[in-house]
Amino acid sequence: MSEYKYLLEELEKIKNGGDSFLGCDGGNINAEIWFCGVEFGGTPKEMNTYYENHVKHYVKDKLEIPFRENYEGKYLKSKFDRYLTAMYLILLENYSFDKTVDSIVIDDFLKNKLYNKNSKSFKLNLFPIAKKDVSWDKEIEEKLNINRDVYYSSMFKGRSKFFQDIISKYQPKTIICFSPTNHSDYFIKAFLKDRKLLEFKFDYFTDRNNKEHLIKIIRHKKTQYIIMPFLGMGNITNHEDVINISEFIKENYINS
Repeated sequence: MSEYKYLLEELEKIKNGGDSFLGCDGGNINAEIWFCGVEFGGTPKEMNTYYENHVKHYVKDKLEIPFRENYEGKYLKSKFDRYLTAMYLILLENYSFDKTVDSIVIDDFLKNKLYNKNSKSFKLNLFPIAKKDVSWDKEIEEKLNINRDVYYSSMFKGRSKFFQDIISKYQPKTIICFSPTNHSDYFIKAFLKDRKLLEFKFDYFTDRNNKEHLIKIIRHKKTQYIIMPFLGMGNITNHEDVINISEFIKENYINS
């Protein structure tokens, strides 16, 4: 039996047009605010171990929705998850930080609440398998028998349809997307298929080094999509800017 049994089963669902949250952190699918990254961080093997030891599911509308609670593990040190926790606290808990972030507050919230089924948010990832960065990982071909073209074409189309279906069903008010350089089109393709009924605008956030970061805001039906720079990897790379861009988004696109 393959050590990647669960991953292979879920990938087969995606290939066949089935419902799968593989690679999504989850939380409360009825939340008004959803977050979306590109993919789960790490290697396929690390992801498989994470699923075996930490991911739980609850059933809603026949969907197996992932969540976690009382987490202890390596992802407590993930810069992205820690930055996202700070953003969550600002947007959804009206928490006020100084220029630095209290690590004890982040630790506690990340362990117990961010991806809990009672969270005030829900977290997706565009792609189902973990990678260390946005480049292609040959381990996906070698261990999971998926080639690059299939992964980014037919499987992505199936994944996108699933996302569009659950967005239509649960109608989050806002989905905040974290885009590395040159990845914003993936979010647009994943979530939006009706090109005639979109309201689009853009804005800029200026960081502490006076660098401008483009933010795209798209409204479609009852949901607004905010495509902002990734939290880390040469984009938004320190707590002060995370705090400031979170407050900027809250003031201009959440509370407004």
